[in-house]
Amino acid sequence: MLPDDVCEKHMDSGLKIKVWEEEDTIFIEGTREALLFVSELFAAQAEASDDGFEISPFGPGKARFAPGSTKGIYIHRV
Repeated sequence: MLPDDVCEKHMDSGLKIKVWEEEDTIFIEGTREALLFVSELFAAQAEASDDGFEISPFGPGKARFAPGSTKGIYIHRV
């Protein structure tokens, strides 16, 4: 499964993650289902042929972000 497939799978779930930064810490907050969604994204990106995937509260994937999110997520496999 690719990261886009994971997003499609959860499209109608209503789940939201909140991502923000305080000092030198990035916070990722969500329900059990929301955190499982994020873990599925990481697992999917590990297997994808493309080396990077991004979702952002200000662009693609914004429907998955809760109000107050100020940071997106970029997953880069090296």
